[in-house]
Amino acid sequence: MVKEIQVTVEIKPSKLRFPEIPMFQYRRSLQSEIDKGNLTRKGCLELLEQMFAIRTFEEMIAEIVAGIYAPLPKFKYVGPTHISIGQEATSTGSIYALGKEDYITSSHRGHGDAIAKGYSVIKQMSDAELRELLSKRERYLRAINEDLRSAPQGKSLKKKP
Repeated sequence: MVKEIQVTVEIKPSKLRFPEIPMFQYRRSLQSEIDKGNLTRKGCLELLEQMFAIRTFEEMIAEIVAGIYAPLPKFKYVGPTHISIGQEATSTGSIYALGKEDYITSSHRGHGDAIAKGYSVIKQMSDAELRELLSKRERYLRAINEDLRSAPQGKSLKKKP
């Protein structure tokens, strides 16, 4: 049942006052963050790898929209594409602080956020957790022609450097 709430709004000319908001205050170097233990060299390389993955995806989307690739049979692209080339560090940096159980939402330029979150979650999962997650996604497994039931259990699902 819908309830009605009566609200009386008093509208009169006034002004909002804001305290100063500091901007561009961060002055540390990447090396100082590593020295403090906030980042590791391996973590920095993983962030860079995420940024490259996002950029590659964004460039591929732009090329598809531009018609550089012949479309797949029965494929018709409809709608706008809001790429975020040049903003890869924003996605990777903001997702870096999140855990695998955290949720995200995004705007119309959300490819990078979704890719960074997926990359981050996979990195945080054990092989057993990843195997369990993928086994629940039968449709995905069929699409990539993969059968985890017959895969050797000791084989890692993650690419090793």
